[in-house]
Amino acid sequence: MKTLLVEDNPADVRLIREMLKELPAGTLQLQQVGRLDSAMELLRQEPFDVVLLDLGLPDAQGMETLTLIQKASRSVPIVVLTGRDDECLAWEALRTGAQDYLVKGRSDSQLVRAIRYAVERKQAEEEVRRLNAELEQRVIERTAQLQTTNQELLKEIADRKQAEQKFHGLLESAPDAVAVVNRKGEIVLVNVQLEKLFGYQRRELLGREIEILVPERFRGKHPEHRTAFAADARTRPMGSGLELYGLHKDGHEFPVEVSLSQLETHDGVLISSTIRDITDRKRAEEALRRSEAYLAEGQRVSHTGSFGWNVQTGDIRWSEETFRIFQCDPSVMPTVELVLQRTHPEDVTFVKQEIERASQDRKDLGFEHRLLMPDGSVKHVRVAGHAQTDNSGELEFVGAVTDITGAKRAEEALRRSEAYLAESQRLTHTGSWAWNPVADRMIYLSEEMFRIFGLDPQPILPSVAELRKRIHPEDHDRALKDVSQAVYDRRDYAVEFRIILRDGTVKHIQVLGHLVFDASGELIEVVGTHVDVTERKRAEEERERLRQLEADLVHVNRVSMLGELAASLSHELKQPIAAAIINADTCLRWLARAEPDAQEAREAATMAVQDVNRAAEVIDRLRSLYTKSAAAERELVDVKEVVREMIVLLRNEANRYSISIRLDLAADLPKVTADRVQLQQVLMNLMLNAIEAMKETGGVLTVKSEVDSDGRVRISVSDGGVGLPTEKADHIFNAFFTTKPQGSGMGLAISRSIVESHGGRLWATPNEGRGVTFQFTLPSPAEGARATAAGTTGKG
Repeated sequence: MKTLLVEDNPADVRLIREMLKELPAGTLQLQQVGRLDSAMELLRQEPFDVVLLDLGLPDAQGMETLTLIQKASRSVPIVVLTGRDDECLAWEALRTGAQDYLVKGRSDSQLVRAIRYAVERKQAEEEVRRLNAELEQRVIERTAQLQTTNQELLKEIADRKQAEQKFHGLLESAPDAVAVVNRKGEIVLVNVQLEKLFGYQRRELLGREIEILVPERFRGKHPEHRTAFAADARTRPMGSGLELYGLHKDGHEFPVEVSLSQLETHDGVLISSTIRDITDRKRAEEALRRSEAYLAEGQRVSHTGSFGWNVQTGDIRWSEETFRIFQCDPSVMPTVELVLQRTHPEDVTFVKQEIERASQDRKDLGFEHRLLMPDGSVKHVRVAGHAQTDNSGELEFVGAVTDITGAKRAEEALRRSEAYLAESQRLTHTGSWAWNPVADRMIYLSEEMFRIFGLDPQPILPSVAELRKRIHPEDHDRALKDVSQAVYDRRDYAVEFRIILRDGTVKHIQVLGHLVFDASGELIEVVGTHVDVTERKRAEEERERLRQLEADLVHVNRVSMLGELAASLSHELKQPIAAAIINADTCLRWLARAEPDAQEAREAATMAVQDVNRAAEVIDRLRSLYTKSAAAERELVDVKEVVREMIVLLRNEANRYSISIRLDLAADLPKVTADRVQLQQVLMNLMLNAIEAMKETGGVLTVKSEVDSDGRVRISVSDGGVGLPTEKADHIFNAFFTTKPQGSGMGLAISRSIVESHGGRLWATPNEGRGVTFQFTLPSPAEGARATAAGTTGKG
C-alpha cells in the first residue's frame, strides 16, 4: 500500500514511522514530503493509496491544506494528522472530505486502523467503482442496444411517417381524383382533387360507401364489381370498354375513367381508385371526330385528297377522297404502279420523271397531270407533296391530290369568256378600265381601251395624265369637273366627251364610272367603261335629218289630202258662208223697214255670227292639218270626238259618190294618250282610201270603235269596195306603193308609222264579201304614257 506522508516536523515523522511498523513487512510503502507544494507535485506524478496530511505546513495552514490536497489527490483517501484536538475542526475536515481525523501521539492503533480502513475503504470503493464501472458498462451496452433499437424504431416510424407524408403529398398533388376504400367499400382516404371533382368536403365522404359517388342506375351492380376486384386484386382499368360516369354532389353526372389498384397496409389490403374526369377529352374526341368529318367533307367538297408515301418502304396511305379521285376501292393497297396505271398514257413518262426527281433530290414535289378513268373519262389533278425525313433517315412525302378538272374547265371557259368579252368589246367599241383615284393611276385597261385611244397595247399602262391629254380641249375642263364632283359626292357617274387621236381623228366617248368602297367605307377604286359612240352620234344626226324629212313628207301628205278634198271643202265652207250672207241680208231688211224690228234683226245677226263661226271652225281644222309648224303634243284624246270631226270634214266628199257613213262607237270607250292631229291624219287617210275604193259603186263606210281583250282601244274603217289584190296585200304599207293612178304611195306607210309611234298596231283584213277593213289599236292611257316616254327617249 503506497502511502504519502505530508509532514514538516521530523519528530512527528519518526513517530509516525514507528507507529506504522505494526503493519506487516512489505505492506506499506511510505513516502514523505514536508511541503504542500511538493506533495501536490508528487500526487500529480504518482498514484498513492492513502495520504497522511498535517494541516500545519510551512506553505499552507488549516483547512486550506486539505482542500488543496483533495484537488491534487483525485479521490485518494486522506487521513488528517494534527496536534489539535478540536472537535469542530475534526467535523469540518470530515465534511470537507477527509477519511479520518487523528490527533498525533494519542493512539498508535487508531492510526493503523485508520490507514487500514482507508485502504479497505479504497479497495471497497474501487470494487464498487469496478462493479459500478462494470454495471455502467453493461448499462451503457444495454442502453446502446436500446438506443440502437430505439433509433431503428424511430427510423422505421420516421420512414413510415415520411412514406405516409410522401404518399399524402403524392395523393394531394396527384392531378386525378383518388379515393381509397377498405374491403367493405368504405372510403378511408380522399384527396383534394376528389373534393373538387365531386363537390364534397372530405369529412362528408370518410366512412361513407364509395357508391355515394356512383350514379343511381349503376349502384346496384357496383358492390358486386368491388367484390370481384377484391378477389383478384391487381392494377387494371375499371369497366374496360364501358362508359363510366361519376355523380356530383349537385346531382349532375359526368364521364370518368377509373383505374383500380391494391394497397398493402398494416391495417390490411385497401383498394385505391384513381378517377379522371374525361369530359374535356370526350369533347376533344367529339371535336376531333367533327374535325375529321369536316376534313373528310371538306376534301370531298373541294375534291382534295391527302396522301403519305414512304419512299424506302413503298408504303402509301390515301384518304377516302384520294380513293374517290382515282376511282379505286378503299380495300385496294395503293402503290406507285397503281398511280401510273391510272395516269393518262401521254403523261406517264412525265409523272415518272417527277417522282424520280423528287425522290433523288429529296425535295418537295408539285406537278399537274391527267388521269384516265376506267370509263374513259379524263381527270386533271394537281399533286403537291412535302418531303420530310424521320429519325431513322427515311424519306417520306406528305401531301395532297386535288381534282382540278372543274377548275381546268372553268379556266378554259374563262379564257373563252375573256375572248368573247374582248371580241364583244371590239364589236361594240366598249373598253373597260379600273382607276385608283387616291394614287391617281390606272390599274387596268382592256385591249379595246388601247384601240379606242389609238394606243399600242403594252405591259406598262399609260398614265392618267396621258389619257386626259387626249380629251378634246372644248370638253376637257367640263369632263374632269364632272368626274371630280362625282368622286367627291361618292356616286357613280356618266360623262360624254370627245377625244382627239394622234392622227387628228375625233371620237365621241361615253364614260360610265362605278365607285368601289372597302368594308370601312373608304374609296379604293373606280371601275367603268369607255364606249366609242362616234357611229351612234353620226347615226343620231342622220336620224334627225331623216326625221325632219319624214315630217316634211307627212306635211306634204296632209296638203295633198287637202287637194283631194278641195271640192268637198269648198262646199263645206260655202254652205255656212251662204247661210251667213242670207242671215245678214235678212238682218238688213228688218232694219230697213219703216219701223225697224230690232228683235228680228238681232236674231238674224246672231244666226249670221253662228254661221261665220262654223266656217271658222272648218278653217281651223284644215289649218291644223296642213300647218307645218304645228307642235306634236300628246294628250288624253276622246277617239269618238276625233271620229266625228273627220266625218264632218269628209261627209260631203262621201255624199258626192253616194257613200253613206255608219258609226258603231262603243259608249264606254276610254280616252287615249295621243297626238290629236296625227290621229286625225290616220283616220282621214283610212276614210279617204275607203271613199276612193267605193267611188264607182257607192256603198257604206263603217267606222267602229271598241275595247279589245287586252284593254286596248281598237278603231276599224271598213268599205265595200273592190278589196285588195291578193298578190299585193303584203306591200300596201310599203313606202311609195300605191294602187291609185295619182297616189303618192305614202299614206298607209305614214299612218302605220304614226300608229306604231303611239305603241299601237295597224293592219288590214279582207271582208267576207266585198271590200277591206283597216284596223288599228291604241294603248290604254298608262301604256300610252310609257310609249310616249320611250318615243321621247329614242328621239333624244
